[in-house]
Amino acid sequence: MINGCEACIAYQVQKGIAKPDLCENCGKQEMSWRQSAAGTLYMECSNCHDTIAVDLNTPCELDPVFGQKVKVTVEPQQRMPEKEAVSGLSKAFKVNALGMVKLLKEGISMEVSINELEVMISLMDRFGVRYSLENYEDCKVKYSFYKDCKYPYSAMRIFMK
Repeated sequence: MINGCEACIAYQVQKGIAKPDLCENCGKQEMSWRQSAAGTLYMECSNCHDTIAVDLNTPCELDPVFGQKVKVTVEPQQRMPEKEAVSGLSKAFKVNALGMVKLLKEGISMEVSINELEVMISLMDRFGVRYSLENYEDCKVKYSFYKDCKYPYSAMRIFMK
């Protein structure tokens, strides 16, 4: 799998591997990336000190994975989980406890956003509920640098909050 962070300018700036660009003001290859105390990235020429604001389109910002739906199929459960499990799952699936018991007995297939999915997966894993996923791409694997990313507008940082 490709690490999406490696193509990100925020990653390159933080790792010190970003290449300088040509400054349109003085014509020298001295336009380098900088990051303000607030985390916003901009470019500054080390020769003439010209600065430009840049609207970043980071790879995680542009990735359609954050907008797509994932199909979750909960298999019919032979053994019902405890009350605590049913309560937690019912909140994640947005049904009442009786409805959740019915869903667990009969099984269900539904599409959910990737934001809702993280909570569902952790609860189903924790309580031993059998399930399968379609159209799922783990963002934490694709954007492995997200924990260390200091770019405040990173889609992964926003997603993980």
